[in-house]
Amino acid sequence: MIFESIFVLGYSFLKKRGKKQQNVRIETTKTVAIAHLSNNVREWPEQMDATLAALKEKWKPLFAELMYLSSSIYEVALQGKTDPAKKQEAGKMAHRIIDLDEECDAIYLKRQHYLTYKTLPEEKKPIELVVDVKKIPKALANSERYVRDYKNKLKKNPADVFAAEKLKQYEWAVGEYKKQLNIE
Repeated sequence: MIFESIFVLGYSFLKKRGKKQQNVRIETTKTVAIAHLSNNVREWPEQMDATLAALKEKWKPLFAELMYLSSSIYEVALQGKTDPAKKQEAGKMAHRIIDLDEECDAIYLKRQHYLTYKTLPEEKKPIELVVDVKKIPKALANSERYVRDYKNKLKKNPADVFAAEKLKQYEWAVGEYKKQLNIE
């Protein structure tokens, strides 16, 4: 009887010990995964081209508002215990925080896709090139003009992702036309 109770106690101790080790492994894995995601997903590279710079410029105000609302919602929610207007304001703030977080995540996904594949996810293919040999010089001149125009637009508004992508497309087109005309 004593041996049986010692065996049962020993078995339950080992069983609990196994669960503790398993829980420790799970917590360690969670910690590593969270650290990996938070470090990689939210960091911007130091060297950025026009597209990444435009994405970052679009992300900055959203992230700033997200951080501001996240830091101030607690005080508003505390005031909401006694004031119904503050309670409603805290609810609106919470919804805005969720919306901003989703917008930031969408930008992070675009950035990650761009870093991996050097294209934004919406990009299907580059622009159509002119095939007629007689029209290639005029198409080259037009593409060079568009490159200048989009560079000027980006100087005025660095957050213009559309202009950054169009600039990249027309720079590619200029290179292709020059290859076809044996220039450079």
